[in-house]
Amino acid sequence: MHTHSEGDIVFTTRPKSKKTRIGANFRGSKFIGVSRNGESWQVYIVIDRRKKYVGCFSSKLEAAAIYDKLAINFHGRKAKTNFSYTKQEVLQII
Repeated sequence: MHTHSEGDIVFTTRPKSKKTRIGANFRGSKFIGVSRNGESWQVYIVIDRRKKYVGCFSSKLEAAAIYDKLAINFHGRKAKTNFSYTKQEVLQII
């Protein structure tokens, strides 16, 4: 999705923990803060130790990008993101 040179990257993708769940009821995804809700993908983020519902999106990539924007804005440099971002991209987000 993003192409960067290594020196420009401010946020690096941090993989979601690999909890293995098998079965028809599994609603998770490989992205942090993103899970399936029927035909949509919902976004949750933890702010002040409380889980906040953000909304539903048609694509899991869109949902993951929305999560990243919120994480960067709320958690700053400590944010865990689904994608890598350059300083310029972060400045556009904030």
